Amino acid sequence: MAGIISIPATDLADRLPFCPRCAYPLTGLPHTYHCPECGITYDTESRMWTGIHRTSKPERVFRFFMGCIGFVFGVIFILISRRFSTGGGSVFFWLGVANALIAMINIVGSIRRDVGRKWFLALLPDGIWYLSQNGKSRSMPWSSIRVADERWAPLGIAFTIRLRPRGILRVPRDVTPGMDRQDAIARINARIALSKTT
Repeated sequence: MAGIISIPATDLADRLPFCPRCAYPLTGLPHTYHCPECGITYDTESRMWTGIHRTSKPERVFRFFMGCIGFVFGVIFILISRRFSTGGGSVFFWLGVANALIAMINIVGSIRRDVGRKWFLALLPDGIWYLSQNGKSRSMPWSSIRVADERWAPLGIAFTIRLRPRGILRVPRDVTPGMDRQDAIARINARIALSKTT
């Protein structure tokens, strides 16, 4: 399984193989500290970890059972609707149909082969860049980040990045086996501290 790979810090381009904003390859370029395609800036402390994010087995099992429960409730609503001949019965019927359809989507999604999706986390001078669920690059300035920590990591999560005023960016566990998580957390928190002094 692919994971986030921490590349030895022998060359800056190796630590930041491509631009997190436009995906332009930075390997082999001179250290001008900006992307020639979009102009995003980086520095000697910039880092990127890439990998493939897949839904964990416990998450898939949980989704399967929740789908089964939802399907049963959908059938119950449909059966209840048959006992009513007035307008109230149609409400139960369509509620049951909607519940059953959503449940089937969850069941099918939990048993089909998860090919995974690309994922990355990049630390740049202006903030954190990552790949969202819709496949687009997103950024968060350092001023919007409170702290990175491992105090509480839900199922399948390596560590969390807590945002201001609220919100959490979860870093998936299955794409971080090659990452030194403590080092990544320390780097993020150091950047946060630096942003408060500048």
